[in-house]
Amino acid sequence: MACAKFIRARIQLVFDRLAPARKEGHVKIKLPPINSLLDLLDAQSAIIQHAASSQLTPAEGHAMAGLLDLRRRAIESVELERRRTTIEARSHVQYDLCPRHA
Repeated sequence: MACAKFIRARIQLVFDRLAPARKEGHVKIKLPPINSLLDLLDAQSAIIQHAASSQLTPAEGHAMAGLLDLRRRAIESVELERRRTTIEARSHVQYDLCPRHA
């Protein structure tokens, strides 16, 4: 029994070294709603202000900026898809993305 506890303790030490527990906490800041690309500018300004006033660490600000970049990409993708479908509807052209070989 003592041997099993010893082995478990040694295995736990190995796992703690390989994958240490995360030390990051949750960040709570107030950001404006982000529904358009212009809204991202206000959100970025808010993050910069929070970092400048030490409410966010530089690493937390960087992580938040990364999340805003993901949001920007999503908004751009939706906008591009909307534009594409509008153009297709106007020109009545069907695009075959996987052409069949004869």
